[in-house]
Amino acid sequence: MGGYCPVSLRLQGRRGVVVGGGDEAASVAAALADGGADVLVISPQLGGRLEPLARAGRVEWVARAYEGPSDLAGAMVVAAVAGESQLDQRVAADARRSRALLLTTGTAQGDLLLPEVLRRGRLTIAVDTGGRGLPLARRIREELETAYGSEYGVLLELLGQLGDQLPDPGQRQLFADTLARPEVAVLIREGRLDEVEQEVGRLLGPSAT
Repeated sequence: MGGYCPVSLRLQGRRGVVVGGGDEAASVAAALADGGADVLVISPQLGGRLEPLARAGRVEWVARAYEGPSDLAGAMVVAAVAGESQLDQRVAADARRSRALLLTTGTAQGDLLLPEVLRRGRLTIAVDTGGRGLPLARRIREELETAYGSEYGVLLELLGQLGDQLPDPGQRQLFADTLARPEVAVLIREGRLDEVEQEVGRLLGPSAT
């Protein structure tokens, strides 16, 4: 996929402006909110998928039409997803001038693509098709949901909690390699945490537990 670099974008406390009220706007707004952004949705009406987000306070809704660059003040990310070509192009042009990261659809080229995302605690797996084959990306993400369960979130918490107790870099690496073994995830999935602790203790000694 030429022209794009897969990255994780820190959005905590940053402003994201979504212009549009339909299903696509809902998907974008939910993704930005999941990333910790302060999301502002500008649209005269909200579709059925956006209404619950607004009611729950996950997004702020401005119930009017987009007015201009002042609506984008302070935004790190701008989504031009109204589904109206002229309006989306206008929002995109304003976003470019404001130097915000642009997410858009249709023929306009944006700065960002939203992938299908699987989250398991601190583990994030993203599936991107370069803006094509979205049903395929969704199917792959659904398959990954089966392969990577909640045990991986627990595993990463253990890695952080116990790994921080090891002062020696070599020990920390051995500890990380141990937890990365497939059988460790199986033990966590089956609730056999005592066996995980025993395995870690056997390999790394008393300081690991």
